[in-house]
Amino acid sequence: MAGGGRRRGQAGGRHRLGPHRGDRGKNDPATPYEWAPKLTAQLKTATLVTYEGEGHGAYLSGSQCVAKLVDSYLLDGKLPRRGATCPAA
Repeated sequence: MAGGGRRRGQAGGRHRLGPHRGDRGKNDPATPYEWAPKLTAQLKTATLVTYEGEGHGAYLSGSQCVAKLVDSYLLDGKLPRRGATCPAA
């Protein structure tokens, strides 16, 4: 690889993450919600969106609240406010 063997997005062998958001449902059977705050804290620049509904995949749950927050991040780079919560759809 050119540039000293490092890939783009790496610094000193570690990946750099810009601000990012995660969305987790309180009742997600695949990825327990309890993991979400811990992961968010470890990432340091992450913002957690809590979805109060059921199932895995909050973005496709039908929640307009979740869709608006995720779309705003994906399309405009705008992070949700810390502690953002969306009601069940």
